[in-house]
Amino acid sequence: MKVVLVLLGITSILIIAFTQFIWNSVPEFWLYGAEIGNVLFNLSIGYLSAFIFYIIDIWIPGLQKRKRVNFRVKMPLNRIVSFMEAPLVNIVKRYGEDSKNINTLSSEEFKEITERIDLINDQGDLFFIDANRNANFGEYLYYHVENVEEYINSILKMPFEYEIELLELLDQIERSKYHEMLNSIKNLSGFRGPVQAKGEATSNTVYEYYYLCSQLKKYMNKQGILE
Repeated sequence: MKVVLVLLGITSILIIAFTQFIWNSVPEFWLYGAEIGNVLFNLSIGYLSAFIFYIIDIWIPGLQKRKRVNFRVKMPLNRIVSFMEAPLVNIVKRYGEDSKNINTLSSEEFKEITERIDLINDQGDLFFIDANRNANFGEYLYYHVENVEEYINSILKMPFEYEIELLELLDQIERSKYHEMLNSIKNLSGFRGPVQAKGEATSNTVYEYYYLCSQLKKYMNKQGILE
């Protein structure tokens, strides 16, 4: 939309220059040519006036506001990306190969690796639940989900008007099947009971989460706040 407005502004400048320096200096070569030139000139002047008003009264204040918002959400959004991406990277390392780079995997390779996930029976050594035992892999993933949700809530509590694109992304992440799966297992079994989550369904859920993470990174990169 902004590109269209700028193009219309450039067109208006060209019309003003053409009607004043070329059109007015040649004899009228069709009926009502002078009147048509005046109409085009006045329309162009009117549009330029409105465009200048838009820049001063709307675009510049909007840009300043967006910079303030981006400054405040830069840290929590980067923390969200970190807590989303770290377990995905570890999934690839744990169930795939250490040499595999998550950013270069095809969707088929990623899904093949994530089909091997066992969220309950796989004992992990990635962080300690307490001094007596290590977490299993499901608990490790849930730990990151908790942090993602906490940072999303902290962003939504800030007194700012956010872009619809960001709000939709955060909502999709918080309501994702990945979060739903891990929260459900936590509530049903605490990752210690009979509930199992592995295979193709789990793989598709994890891949969807990976896609949402990449979309959030694209948005942040566009805003210039991705670290």
